[in-house]
Amino acid sequence: MKNKKLLFVLAMLTVGTVAAQQAQVLQAQAQIKDADAALRFAQEENERAQDLARTGAGTVQRAQQAQSQLLQAQAADDRANAALNAAQKQLAALQAQRISAQANIEQARAQRDLRRMQSPAIPSNWAARQSPTSCGTPESFARDRR
Repeated sequence: MKNKKLLFVLAMLTVGTVAAQQAQVLQAQAQIKDADAALRFAQEENERAQDLARTGAGTVQRAQQAQSQLLQAQAADDRANAALNAAQKQLAALQAQRISAQANIEQARAQRDLRRMQSPAIPSNWAARQSPTSCGTPESFARDRR
């Protein structure tokens, strides 16, 4: 009985953990959208700054800053994609654990049902028939054995 309760608790915890991980995946997807937008902006800014520096209308320093911001945006985009990848892998692992926990619960139920089918039903008046007073006296027991 204790083992069955533990399996049930494990299954419930796994369900809650899966839901939390699904939220992590959604958050990582949103971070990717943010990082992608920042990356596009940094690419455009870098192109403008490089063009201005080539024509002499902009400074080399500004072109270098734009290039640095582009590299930072690319790194942020890479981190966001890696976070999504990790969250998705964790979600898959948790879903597998949930399936395993559910299978363990079903197995425990099946074993319980099998034990119930294999053990004979005990009549409700079994305890009364087994009481010492229902057996009679030692003399009657000896007489009945002959």
